[in-house]
Amino acid sequence: MREGHPAFRPDHPHPGIRSIGGVKPRCRLVEARLDRFLIHDRVGELGAAVIDARRGDYEPARQAASDFFTSLRIETDRGKESVLSQAQREGVQALFTQRDEIITLLARSDPAAADRLSDLYVSYRKIMK
Repeated sequence: MREGHPAFRPDHPHPGIRSIGGVKPRCRLVEARLDRFLIHDRVGELGAAVIDARRGDYEPARQAASDFFTSLRIETDRGKESVLSQAQREGVQALFTQRDEIITLLARSDPAAADRLSDLYVSYRKIMK
């Protein structure tokens, strides 16, 4: 969720999530489902970047990839409070090393970006299982 969106709240443990159906999550089951939703939302965000890059829509792909890396960094920086397990937090660290190169390829409208994003997508999904 981007800044400027009415639901964006950077001070919330899950930036951008205020409530579900107007009700703030209070029970662990709802929070666990929200956590899974946030993980899957990142998969969708990254998948959109892959599709955009394959279609030659590099700027939307760059924005989606940037949003993916930003939200993932925010989550990993939460440490033990993160929705990610310790193993997942450690696993995604390798993904951050690809960030600058992927963003640069997209900014240059380089078709190689689509393959790099596809590889990133597969890697992220494996880590999240």
